[in-house]
Amino acid sequence: MKTIAIDNDNFIVPSKWNDLAPEQVMTLAKLVQQNASYFNISVKFCLYLLGLKPKLYHPILVDGESLYYVRGKSNKNKYLLSTAQVHALVKSFSWLFVSHRDESDTITMGVNPLVNYNPVKDIKVRFTRLRGPDDVLGNLSWMEFIFAETFLTRYNMTGDIKWLAQFLAVLWRPLKDGNILPFEQSKVERQACRTIRINHNTALVATWFYAGCKAFLAKKYPRALGGSGGRKQSDPFEGYMDLTVTLAKTDKASPDSVLGTNLHFVLKSLDIMLQQQQQQKR
Repeated sequence: MKTIAIDNDNFIVPSKWNDLAPEQVMTLAKLVQQNASYFNISVKFCLYLLGLKPKLYHPILVDGESLYYVRGKSNKNKYLLSTAQVHALVKSFSWLFVSHRDESDTITMGVNPLVNYNPVKDIKVRFTRLRGPDDVLGNLSWMEFIFAETFLTRYNMTGDIKWLAQFLAVLWRPLKDGNILPFEQSKVERQACRTIRINHNTALVATWFYAGCKAFLAKKYPRALGGSGGRKQSDPFEGYMDLTVTLAKTDKASPDSVLGTNLHFVLKSLDIMLQQQQQQKR
């Protein structure tokens, strides 16, 4: 968290993704879904985090500079912000976004999701409560990860909502006696008939959480998630299965036992295996 001063008042605001409360992450998702410019999204979200709202007044000119009224939730505190102050506020939340430059030198903005706690742990769809993964995907098996990766990649490539629904069906499953039902590949398509009803904002936050966990895992296990195993292919399933067979041979285990192993344990094993291979080549 960090402190921002406006006039004589101090505001405590988040300074990184994991400082954001679940409802704050959801609010950002709602703003992004409005398809506004990222500057406008940034301004609205900054004011929201500060607990401020813009007044519906025209800006006033002071010494040739436009000043904007904003007010606190209690409506007692009112502030005049210059254009420069608004830009400074937006800049202080730059960690929320990332810029991309394409081959034509065009710069586009996007969300840079680095949240690795689950803001949407429980999702209710009609009369069913679905439970999602633990923070940093701590309770995921290697098999669940492979299918989640595959379906999300297919969704990102095609935009077909059925793949997003299957991604969600892999990771968010019904509860029985307080425990999440085990993952069964044969039931994914049927369960996707339920997860396709999850509202767009919640589904977006779910993908942000997953992306944030992937970034965390890539930093923790850089060799395992550093581009090996076919992850540059259009569909990563085959590459991950090749990795599974390779790891099974190395550990003298069956591929099925590797698929059922905890994700973090598999990534750690892969990281060690690849490190040893690099050392042998020297």
